[in-house]
Amino acid sequence: MALTDRWKRLFSAEIRRRGRQYQTEGRVELIEPEPGQTVRAHVQGNEVYTVALGSADDATAASCTCPHFERGAYCKHLWATLLEVQQRSRAGSPGAGGAALHVLTEAEAPPLPKARKREGSRTEVKPAAPEWMDRLTLLRRAMVDRSETAAAPITPATVYYMLNASLTARCGSIVIELRQRQPTRSGWGALKALRLDRTTREQLTHTVDRQILAMLIGASPVDEIGYEHAFNDPSRSSMFCLEPAAQRTLLKRIIETGRCHLVGESTDRRDRRGDEIGIPLKWGGDEAWDLWMIAQLAEDEGLAVTTELRRGEVKLNATDPEVLVGGEQGVVVIDDEAWPLNDHEARAWAEHFRRERWSAGDGAPIHVPVDGVSTFLDRLYALPQLPPLDLPPGVGRQQRYVEPVAHLDLGATLRNNTPATFWFDYEGRRVTPDSPGRFIEGDQPSADLLLRDRARERDAQTLLFELGLRPEPNQGPDAWTLQPRQVPGVVGTLLGKGWIVQAEERAIRAAAAPRLSITSGIDWFELHGQVEFATDSGTEQVALPDILKAARAGRKMITLSDGSTGLLPEQWLAQHGLLAALGRVEKDHLRFGAAQAALLDVLVNPEELAEVDAKFEELRQRLRAFEKIEPIDPAESFRGDLRTYQREGLGWLSFLAQFGFGGILADDMGLGKTIQVLALLDRRRASMPELAEGDKHAPCLVVAPKSVLFNWADEAEKFTPHLRVATYSGTDRDTLRPHLSEYDLIITSYGILRRDIAELKDFAFDYVVLDEAQAIKNPRSKSARAARSVKAAHRLALTGTPVENHLGDLWSIFEFLNPGMLGSGTRFAEAVRGGASDPSRLEAAQQAAGALRPFILRRTKKQVLTELPPKTEQTIVCEMGAAQRRVYEQLRDYYRGSVLGASGASGGTAPTSNGGAMIVLEALLRLRQAACHPALIDAKRTDAASAKLDALLEQLEELIDEGHKALVFSQFTSMLSLVRKPLDERNITYEYLDGQTRDRKSRIDRFQNDPDCPLFLISLKAGGLGLNLTAAQYVFILDPWWNPAVEAQAIDRAHRIGQTQHVTAYRLVCADTVEQRIIELQDKKRQLADAIVAGQENLLSQLTREDLERLLS
Repeated sequence: MALTDRWKRLFSAEIRRRGRQYQTEGRVELIEPEPGQTVRAHVQGNEVYTVALGSADDATAASCTCPHFERGAYCKHLWATLLEVQQRSRAGSPGAGGAALHVLTEAEAPPLPKARKREGSRTEVKPAAPEWMDRLTLLRRAMVDRSETAAAPITPATVYYMLNASLTARCGSIVIELRQRQPTRSGWGALKALRLDRTTREQLTHTVDRQILAMLIGASPVDEIGYEHAFNDPSRSSMFCLEPAAQRTLLKRIIETGRCHLVGESTDRRDRRGDEIGIPLKWGGDEAWDLWMIAQLAEDEGLAVTTELRRGEVKLNATDPEVLVGGEQGVVVIDDEAWPLNDHEARAWAEHFRRERWSAGDGAPIHVPVDGVSTFLDRLYALPQLPPLDLPPGVGRQQRYVEPVAHLDLGATLRNNTPATFWFDYEGRRVTPDSPGRFIEGDQPSADLLLRDRARERDAQTLLFELGLRPEPNQGPDAWTLQPRQVPGVVGTLLGKGWIVQAEERAIRAAAAPRLSITSGIDWFELHGQVEFATDSGTEQVALPDILKAARAGRKMITLSDGSTGLLPEQWLAQHGLLAALGRVEKDHLRFGAAQAALLDVLVNPEELAEVDAKFEELRQRLRAFEKIEPIDPAESFRGDLRTYQREGLGWLSFLAQFGFGGILADDMGLGKTIQVLALLDRRRASMPELAEGDKHAPCLVVAPKSVLFNWADEAEKFTPHLRVATYSGTDRDTLRPHLSEYDLIITSYGILRRDIAELKDFAFDYVVLDEAQAIKNPRSKSARAARSVKAAHRLALTGTPVENHLGDLWSIFEFLNPGMLGSGTRFAEAVRGGASDPSRLEAAQQAAGALRPFILRRTKKQVLTELPPKTEQTIVCEMGAAQRRVYEQLRDYYRGSVLGASGASGGTAPTSNGGAMIVLEALLRLRQAACHPALIDAKRTDAASAKLDALLEQLEELIDEGHKALVFSQFTSMLSLVRKPLDERNITYEYLDGQTRDRKSRIDRFQNDPDCPLFLISLKAGGLGLNLTAAQYVFILDPWWNPAVEAQAIDRAHRIGQTQHVTAYRLVCADTVEQRIIELQDKKRQLADAIVAGQENLLSQLTREDLERLLS
C-alpha cells in the first residue's frame, strides 16, 4: 500500500489539497533524521516548521511544530512531507546530504494520534480515533474559543459619552470620554469611567453602543496624543480622540443615542451625587456654519480683525462656541447644539483665536494701526490658508472667484515614459498645485485678487492619480509621468472634463459627436458623416471613412490641417466599430448592401442622424413592427396544442417570411423548435390552393443530423399528418429526386446534402431549414458551402447554441440565412473575436447582439416552462488511486516539458498554431484520457483501476436498485466500452448508441418504454443532439468537454418537454487533473460569447502560457 494511501483517511480533503500545493511549490526540504526517526523535514509555512516521522522502540511517532498539529489536528505540513517522501521514493532520489532516502514500509507508516503526550520534541502515537471524532473535537474547541467572550455576563450598564471641551480645544479634534452607570437596588450607581476593551464592548446591552465602541477602538486613546495631563489621568484609557476625517459622522451618531453630554468650564453641572454630567447635546442640523475673517474699522481708522461664524443671515463671534474644530469634518457646538463647520481649510485661524480666548479669556481681535493696514493686507493675502475675508468698503482690493482651467502638457516620450506638466490657468495666470496663498495677485497693485479653488485643484490631482499618472517631485512640483499606452485614454478623459491638453506644444482637440446621413441606391445604402474638431480658427471636419481607416490602422489620433492633433472619438468608435466591419469604405462614405439595412438601422443612433431619405425611413418604420409581433394559431389541420411561447415563435417565423429575412430559432434544447417549424410549414400548406395528386410545387427542405432524421419524420406524422413527407436518404435517392416537387417536406442529412449538392443546388425550394445549424459554423466546410448553394425563398436555422465555439460562428450561419448581412467574414471576425479581456471586442460583440436580436429568437426553459421540473447539476470529484495517478503524472510531466518548451520558444505565448497547436491538442487529449481510465492510454490495461469507473458503478447500482433510469455520456467510445464490461458482468441491461449505431429509433424506443432497461450509454457527439430521452432522471457526463454548451445539450436530452421528474446531472472529474482546469477555463473565457446568446469562445485559440501552465500543473 502506498504511503499516502495509508494516511489519506486521516487528513481532510482541504488539508490534502493545501499540502499538495506546498509540496508542488517546493516548500519541503528533507533533512538528516535524528536517531529514532525515519524522516525529518523542514516545511516553509508562515515560518519554518519541523516535521518528524519514525519509530521509537515499539511505538510509532509523528510530530510537527506548527500550532495546527499542537491543537490535535492533522496539518498540511505533515501531508506535504508524506508526498515528498513518496515522490522521492518512486524516483529513487537521494535524501538530505546525498544519503539514500529510507522508504517507509507499511509497518513504519503509523496513523496520526488523537491523544498525545509530549516528550521533548517527540509525540508518541496512540491508536487513531475515527476522522469524524477528530473533526468534532476541533469544532468543539473552536466553538469554545469563540464563545469565551460571548459567555461573559451581559452588563446592564448605561453608557454616557462626554464631549470634553477642554481636551478638544487642546487636541484639535473631538475628544470623547466614556462613562457608565451600573444599576443598584435603589436606582443607579455613581458615574464612573468606562475603560474600553473587547470584553467590555461585548458585554454591553445595547447594539448601538457596541457598534459605536467598535468604531472608537480605531480612534486614538488620549494617552497616545502626548498631553501630560492625559498621562496623569487614571481614566485616560476611557478617553478617545476621534479621527478628524470621520469625527462629524461619528459624533452625530453618538448624539443620536441621547446620552452625549458636553463637559467643560462653562458647563459645570452635577447631579445630586455630585457627579459631573454637563449638558445634554442635540444635533442642530446639517446646514454648515462658515468661518469668516472679519475686518472692521477701528476708532483710530485702523482695523480690528477677528473671526466670525455665519449660517445664512445668522452671525456669531467665532470665539463664543464652547467647541470649534475645523478640518474636513469640522464641528461647532453652539449652546447645546452641534453643527457642521466649514472652515475653508483655515482651521489655524479658528484655533488661533480660540487659544487667545483660553489664554486671555476674551479672544480679543487683532488690532492693525492705520499706517500698517496696507502691509498687513499684503501679508494676509500671501498666507497659504485664509477663510473668506470681509473688509470694510474701500479697504483692500476686490476679491473675485474664478473657475480654474486645468492644463496637462505632454512632452516627448523617452525610455517608455511620457513626461507631463500639470498646472492651472486663472484668467491667464499660471498656478501650480503647490503654489502658496489663497489668492492670486495680478501684475498691477490695483488688480483684483483671484480666489483660488483649492477643492477643484485637489480634485484635479486626484483625477490624475486615478488615471494612472504619477508625480515626479525630483523633476519639479508640476512634473508628472505616464506610460505611452495610457496617453489616448488619459487625453480623452481629460478633454471630456474640460481640460486643455497639449502634446509637444501642439493642442490636442476633442472630437464632437459625428453627424450622419443615409441615402439609398438601387440595392444599397450609403452612410455619410463627418467628425468635427474645434480649432483656434473655427472648426475642421474629417470624413467618417478617414476616421475609420485611422482607427483600423490602430491609430488614436490624427493630424489636423492647422498642425494640431485630433483625438479620435474612441467611445463612439467602440460603440460603432461594427459599422466599419460591415460596410465597404468608399471615398467619402460607407456602402451597405440591401440585406444590411436592418443592421444599419440598429447600429446608428437616431440622435446622430441629421438626414435619411424616404426609402430608408420607410424600411425603418416597417422594422419597428418587429417589436409588435403577435402570437398566431396553427392551422386547423395541425394536431396538437402549441404553448403560448410556441405560438409567439410561430408569429415570429411568419413575420420573417413576410419580410424575406432568414432567422435563427435558438430556443433552449427541449422547447419544441421542431414543432414550431412544422406548424409554420403546415400553415404554409393550408394557405395554398388544393393540389391534385401528382401536382408539383416548391417543397421545403429540412437538413438535420443523421441521428434525428427519424425524429423529424415521426413528429411530422404525429403533428402534421397532412404534410406529404419524404426522407431523402439511402440508395433510393436517385429514384426519389425527380419527384421531390410532389412533396411538402423533404428531410435529409448534412452528409447527403454534401454528397448530392450538385444535383440539388439548382432545385428551387420554398424553405430550407437547417436543424442543429451549428453544423455549418465553419464557413469553409463542405456542409456550409453546400447549404449556401441551395436555392430557397426562405431560410431558417434551428440551434440551441448558435455560438458554439466563437462569435465567428454567427457569420457562417447568417451568411446562409441572409447573404451579405454581416459583410466580410474576415472583417466581422476581426471585429468581434479576440477575447473577453478586450473591452473593444466585447463592445463589438454587444453591438452584434443588439443588431442581430431581431433575427434571433431565444427563450430559455426558465423563462417559459415554469411547470418543467427542476434540474440539479453536481460535480463528483474522484480521487485517483496510486497507479492511475502515476500514469497521469508521468504523462503530465512529459507534455509539460514539450508544450511549455514550445511556448517558451514562441516568446512566451501559447503555441496554438500549426505544429504547436497539435502538441497542445495531443497533450490535453491524452491527459483527459488518463483521467478517465489507464486503458485509454494503453489498451492492454483494461483491468487497471479507474477512479471514475468505480464512482460511476457505485452510483449506477444504487440508482438501478431504486428503479431509476440514467444516461451515461462520454466523448470517448472506448471509455463507454470499458463501462459495458462490468455492466455485462453484473447482468445489467442497457442500450448503447454511438456514431456507428444503426436503427437508433428502436434503441431509443426501448429505453423510453422498457422498464427493464435502466441505462443508456451514449457517445457525446453522436447522441447529444435531437434525442428525446425523458425516461431518464439521471445524467452522467464522464469527461468534461471544452464547450459547456455541448454538455448542456446532452443533459437536455432528459430535461425537456415531457419530463415530469426532477433531473440530476453529474459531472465526474478527477481531482488535481486537467479536467478541473478545463472547468476553470470555461468560466474564465465565457463572458464574450454570452454577449450574444450562450456558449463561449474557442478555448484553444485563446490559451496563454499562463493557461497552459495551469492546465498542466
